Amino acid sequence: PGQLEQEAGAALVEQLNDPQMDIRMLAYLNLKWMTGRSQEYRAHKSPDQQSPQIQGWRRLLPEGLVRYQKAPEPLRVLAPPSP
Repeated sequence: PGQLEQEAGAALVEQLNDPQMDIRMLAYLNLKWMTGRSQEYRAHKSPDQQSPQIQGWRRLLPEGLVRYQKAPEPLRVLAPPSP
């Protein structure tokens, strides 16, 4: 969580401008999952059409609001079923 709050959060916000929709979608889903916010962003629209929403995400960065609401829990490692 600490690394994300510093540089990776900014990287995710910048990826909302990516020309590839799949990159924008993954960045948005991660931001929404972390923060619980949507900023009314729509990844299927071009970055030019989303400029106000992207600016909204950028405004959250200096305020420290692009961070986890709750720290993520470690993933459980599942063992394969016994034969």
